[in-house]
Amino acid sequence: QARPTFVLPFPKTGSVDMTVVAPNDRVDAGDVINYVFTVTNSRNATVTDVTVTDANPNVVVTGGPIASLAPTAVDNSTFSATYTITQDDIDAGTFSNTATVTAWFGTVSYTGTDSDTRTLTQAPAITLNKVADDLTDVIAGQTVTYTYLVRNEGNVTLTNISVADVMTAGTGTLTSADPARVPSLAVGQTTTFTATYVVP
Repeated sequence: QARPTFVLPFPKTGSVDMTVVAPNDRVDAGDVINYVFTVTNSRNATVTDVTVTDANPNVVVTGGPIASLAPTAVDNSTFSATYTITQDDIDAGTFSNTATVTAWFGTVSYTGTDSDTRTLTQAPAITLNKVADDLTDVIAGQTVTYTYLVRNEGNVTLTNISVADVMTAGTGTLTSADPARVPSLAVGQTTTFTATYVVP
């Protein structure tokens, strides 16, 4: 049995589905990358037992194996894969991985590989809500405590969060926000700062 001159062109294409986790106008942890694979027998012999694997164990490949693939035959429907995006992926801004197709001619195996990189657009956003414990009937010498609620409304982990409050009126002393800095704030999480003002 002659050994064929065999190549497996193997384009792998990924697309991000941003509708799995709300809001649907951005990518979030839990959204999914869908992959499609095109396997082509570009040479002169039929191959058998065609399979697709992915180097990343968290990429779930479905379909196959293809029992046989004739010369020049193209298959773009048997194999697909999905990957669930993590927060670490979004913080990195990209997700890359490599898939491998394997086929057999007699006792000899042939492989082809292709890599795909998806850009995961980062959309940082933050909100601040300032609340005083007393704003009515304050008297001289009274201490007013301000609470600042900072929430991460974006899709990426924030770092080095601080609050600066500038007095625009009054002659008393407003302390700096405490704590001075929060090292990181996860998506959807809220952290609290406080400051005090002594009424003159």
